[in-house]
Amino acid sequence: MIFSTETHFAFADEVPLLAVCEAFNLGFSDYKYGVQFDETQMERFLERSGVQRANSAILLARSDSGWHGAGLALMALDNECRAWCGGLAVAPALRARGHARTLMEMIQRKAAEQGARSMQLEVLVRNAPAQQLYRQLGYTPRRDLIFWSATPETWHPIPTAGELVAGNASEFLDTLFHWQSEEPAWQRTQRSVERYRSDLWGYVMQAGTEPIGYVACLPTAPNEPGKPRVRLMAMAVHPEDDRTPLASRLIASLRACLPDTTLTIINEPENSAFATALAIHGFSEVDRQIEMWRKLDDYPRNTS
Repeated sequence: MIFSTETHFAFADEVPLLAVCEAFNLGFSDYKYGVQFDETQMERFLERSGVQRANSAILLARSDSGWHGAGLALMALDNECRAWCGGLAVAPALRARGHARTLMEMIQRKAAEQGARSMQLEVLVRNAPAQQLYRQLGYTPRRDLIFWSATPETWHPIPTAGELVAGNASEFLDTLFHWQSEEPAWQRTQRSVERYRSDLWGYVMQAGTEPIGYVACLPTAPNEPGKPRVRLMAMAVHPEDDRTPLASRLIASLRACLPDTTLTIINEPENSAFATALAIHGFSEVDRQIEMWRKLDDYPRNTS
């Protein structure tokens, strides 16, 4: 699509959902993990991401066929006055013109107006242009978040691994998150994981009859027919025991339970209790993001 120099900015609830889809699909068309959404898929994506259209900014650009979505910045708010940028993208033909900065400033101001005191986001370590923009906007690195994956070909069975029993993830999520020692990435907070509640299933690791570990799982579409894939959404082991061996037992047991399944986990904090266990039991680091944040004290805040 060929755009003219005419552009316009709005919030995403002020335009048709189709324009939001266009903005997302064009903006992320060359992104490593880019997907393409129709309107139904976009609604579900926004709902599960906790992103509100009223809080998300959109870039519109004119072409010979009229105005089209050409970029966007997605924003979510939680109940603790924290905001999260769930994605920033501009169509390749319109980059390097300051549009991404404008989109970010729009959602930052909107977040502050609603009481948010900070904004956080993630950026791939190899995305130098985006990192530069975020630093210029005042964001500072907080920690690294790792994407892990294990395939059946990398399975290392551990004969002494403890057994897991199937459990209802909805019933143990409160305990699981209470046990966690490391603050999870935004997409894996309890509030975020609970948006998938209807699709979650899980396992409990026990010592006798007492639970000592939990994992909540989400089945995902296989890349190839007949090759199941599962995303590990949340994990925890008992906080009063030595977490390192328990984490290792939990991961080993999970792999033993699902030997023919590809397991993935996104945005696991680099220094979490599970990082060593994942590496030991056949998981490979497939990508890495930098979690960044900034205060929003320099924006007007609605105190009413």
